[in-house]
Amino acid sequence: LGAQTVSGRTRPAPPSAATLAAVTTMVTVTRPQTVTFAVTVEAATFTTVDVTARVALEHGASAATTGTNALEALRDLFAVLDANGNLNPDIDFGANLAESDGTITGELPWSHVFNALRDAAGIRKVDEGPLGLLLNGLRRSIFLDPRAFPRLRNVTITDLDTDAVIASAAEPAP
Repeated sequence: LGAQTVSGRTRPAPPSAATLAAVTTMVTVTRPQTVTFAVTVEAATFTTVDVTARVALEHGASAATTGTNALEALRDLFAVLDANGNLNPDIDFGANLAESDGTITGELPWSHVFNALRDAAGIRKVDEGPLGLLLNGLRRSIFLDPRAFPRLRNVTITDLDTDAVIASAAEPAP
């Protein structure tokens, strides 16, 4: 697992070779060995998500603090585990993202990212224009492979009133 966010959530990261070997040992040696199938342990695959946003700050809000709040809100959204070590209910692998009837969509909704930014302390609104919020350069949801987990990569948040960048981050590559 990856580093923790300020709120205590755990960010996604690929497992080490030692972790993969420990899982293989647990399944093939520690537990009774299977005779009907072979075990292959693989790391999760990630779909990277770049976020570019233009936001308006609340009256009196510090640009630096608001930028930090927005970045942490995004990191929390994309976290694997919540602060209690439970699976993050806000995000999941593509195979677990489904319509109300159970049909798998594999969709990370654009609106979930919008809501995370909008709700960050100090943000009055997210720009409703065509460049207000882009995911991987587009104003649309991200579709995930059934075995892929969304992973935050590059973030740039700009103050709508001043055109100044208030948050910029390049998350470590998996």
